[in-house]
Amino acid sequence: VVYHWLKERYPGQDIDKAWVSGNATDQHAKSGSDGYGFDFRLELDRRTWLIEVKASQGDSCRFEMGESEVREARRAARPRSREKYVVVYVADPGNSVAMQIDVLPNPLGDEAAGVIEMLGEGIRYGFKRSKPDS
Repeated sequence: VVYHWLKERYPGQDIDKAWVSGNATDQHAKSGSDGYGFDFRLELDRRTWLIEVKASQGDSCRFEMGESEVREARRAARPRSREKYVVVYVADPGNSVAMQIDVLPNPLGDEAAGVIEMLGEGIRYGFKRSKPDS
C-alpha cells in the first residue's frame, strides 16, 4: 500500500530503489533487509527520509517498534541530523473504503510531543560488565 502511495505522491522518485525492507525482496525479487530499522530510504529536499511502515487491521492507532527501528529513530533525532525518520501508519490496509494513511513524526524526536504517546511497559536494555580492577 505504501509503495503505491509513495509512487503516486513522488512520481519523480525511484521508489523501487528506495524500498529497502525485506518486503521489497518478496514483492520485487530484489535484495532487502528488515535490519535497517526502516522500510524506505528516500532523498527529498536535500534530506534523507527514513520511512518506517506500520499497519493495523482495523484502526487501533497503535504500533510497536523493534530494536533496529528504535536505534534508527534515535539516531535521526539527534541535532543536525540530515535524516528525517517518520512512521507511515496504515489503518485497515485490506479495506479500500476504510483504509487511512497517517504520516507520523519520529516517535523519539521532539516533534512527536503531543502527537504520539508512549504506551506499554518500557524498553528493555542490556549491558556488558566491565572487568574489575585486579
